[in-house]
Amino acid sequence: MCKILIIDDSPAVCKSISMLLEDEDYETLTANNGEDGIILAREQNPDLILLDISLPEISGFDVCKILKQDNRMVNVPILFITGHYYSSNYVVKGLELGAYDFIRKPFDTNELLARIRVMLRIKQQQDKITELSLTDVLTGIYNRRMLMYRGKDYFSIAERRSLPLTCVLLDIDNFKEINDHFGHPFGDFVLKEVAGILKKFSRSEDLLIRYGGEEFLFLTHDSPQEAYNMAERLRKSVEEHPFENKKNSTKLTISIGIGQMLECVTDTEERLIALADCALYYAKFSGKNKVISFPDDGIPLRKEDISIPIL
Repeated sequence: MCKILIIDDSPAVCKSISMLLEDEDYETLTANNGEDGIILAREQNPDLILLDISLPEISGFDVCKILKQDNRMVNVPILFITGHYYSSNYVVKGLELGAYDFIRKPFDTNELLARIRVMLRIKQQQDKITELSLTDVLTGIYNRRMLMYRGKDYFSIAERRSLPLTCVLLDIDNFKEINDHFGHPFGDFVLKEVAGILKKFSRSEDLLIRYGGEEFLFLTHDSPQEAYNMAERLRKSVEEHPFENKKNSTKLTISIGIGQMLECVTDTEERLIALADCALYYAKFSGKNKVISFPDDGIPLRKEDISIPIL
């Protein structure tokens, strides 16, 4: 069921459009001002937004501009609805801000529904293209590009809602030896198997990424202790898993580093990942097949001590 957000300062208009759309089996959300509309859009991730230009406090144009600066809203079509006469300058301004179209009040019901159906088809096609570009071909999980696309969102949500944010970074131990001994096809098989195990431990609200060649990353709003417990179960699951196909068989282990968001230290998602990367280094350096969390005794916490990985 497609979800449509209606932002209009008239409760009567919101109600009438909602009833029309719900008769067509669309789910609807409504807001009577721009600020509430922005909050709803970010929290509910609608498939389409019907946006009035004339709103109290903040105009529909400003709402459109703010939403289109949000990575999650880039592919969400916005249809401006206005009861006022608008010039070509209005149309140009709206389209340049990222809106898809304009429609006048009072609107023709069939025309409105037709425009909505067209925009939803366009969004579905864009979503498919975006999904392909953000997915690792080998493992089927998200690639590093998705971290660039969504990482800042996880960080801002944690700050806005006072939630924990934890980065779990893991690396397959001695992966080069697996490739050298069994060949790259079996190495690819191992990566797919590990990704399959990781999927079982991830939830829809977590961000699971293939971070590098044999590195994987979780971003989660779990507390560091909860993330540590999950990571330890994950480590044991990989250690006990038989990696075998028709030609080869082996056992392997993983090392895991955990970084947590810290005031004045992890002020960006890059620094959070850097903490996890340092913890992973310590796990590798101290014998592998273990989970290490930051911060810990003897581990630097100053910004200048944390090297920033290149995303």
